[in-house]
Amino acid sequence: NFLDHIELYKNLNKQEFTEIFEHYDRDRDGFLEGEELMEIVSDMMRKVEIDLTVDQLENLVEKVVRVIDTNFDGKISKKELSDLFFTSGQISPIPEPEPSGSDT
Repeated sequence: NFLDHIELYKNLNKQEFTEIFEHYDRDRDGFLEGEELMEIVSDMMRKVEIDLTVDQLENLVEKVVRVIDTNFDGKISKKELSDLFFTSGQISPIPEPEPSGSDT
């Protein structure tokens, strides 16, 4: 897990954030999409010791995109990701996925 060496709830500097973004932006197009998004969300969940099924992960990625994709292009820019990561100088936690099969 690439995020193992990163403290999620400490202040990140711009260099650390850029390192994270560039690690997951495998095709170097300046956006996270598809498998890149799956990988970063999966790593974030494992970092906080939440294991997800593939379906739960896909569902969570869709929700994350809906929340932080401010220009609705279906991909996450560095700016959009920074808006997620930097809240009051700290990384924002990713919301926990809803349990599947809930009847409430």
